[in-house]
Amino acid sequence: MSSLDNYFAVPMYSDNSYLLSIDNINLLKKEFKNYTINAGGNYTSKNTTVLNNKNLKNFKDYIESQLNHYWHNVLEYTNDTKLIITQSWINFNTENTFHHVHQHSNSIVSGVFYIENPTPIIFDRPSKALFYPFVFKIKNNNAYNNNQYHVKTKVNDLLIFPSSLLHMVDNNSNNNTRISLSFNTFVDGILGEDEKLTGLNINVK
Repeated sequence: MSSLDNYFAVPMYSDNSYLLSIDNINLLKKEFKNYTINAGGNYTSKNTTVLNNKNLKNFKDYIESQLNHYWHNVLEYTNDTKLIITQSWINFNTENTFHHVHQHSNSIVSGVFYIENPTPIIFDRPSKALFYPFVFKIKNNNAYNNNQYHVKTKVNDLLIFPSSLLHMVDNNSNNNTRISLSFNTFVDGILGEDEKLTGLNINVK
């Protein structure tokens, strides 16, 4: 009897249960007044602690609860560690701009929340190809041979993924600005075990 298993899966998590208020949306849009221009011509807010605004407390609490679920229930890491949001910023993709291929350094888990006019986010296979550096003709794309995933998104979608995963956003071909919030995290707590000489105590705050 034959079987097929999927080893070393990349844990991509999504949720769509939080409705961002109009007041919060307008507050986040104000970040467009002070920005940095990226390689793809898109903009990111110079404010990198957006979620620390007291008026966004409920929004931040929601994201933290989803991070907690991802860390402890999806990845099933123990309560010895937790994820702390270290940075949060707003992305603005105006017409004819894109977000270049990148990953998030100095972060464990990253995420994005889609505020207005979402477009697909593209993830690259970490090892470039299953049998890198060889390229083969493919009959049908599937989880084993696909080198890229185009993930369709909608307003109020939250995506959480490993920070090391390469990703990008294609060119925005319409005049509606794509607005999203991104964030980085780091682990807080006790890693490893002293007996195995892997013990490490990290206090982020």
